[in-house]
Amino acid sequence: MLNHIHLIIILQGSQMGGHGNPPLHKIVGQLKSYTNKKYNDINKTKNLILWQRNYYDHIIRNEKECT
Repeated sequence: MLNHIHLIIILQGSQMGGHGNPPLHKIVGQLKSYTNKKYNDINKTKNLILWQRNYYDHIIRNEKECT
C-alpha cells in the first residue's frame, strides 16, 4: 500500500481578478478533505483518516530541481 504522494501544484495567479492565489496550506487542506470524504463515501467507511496531520513542501525554482 502506498504511504506517500508527490504533487506539483502550479499557482498561476487569480483567474477572476481577485485577491491572488490561496495559501498553500488551504489548497493542501482542501485536497486532503475532499479525497478523504470521497474515499469514505466510495468505500462506505466512516471517519477513516487517510492523511497525516502535516505535510512537507519544497518550492521548485527551476527545471533541474524537478529531476
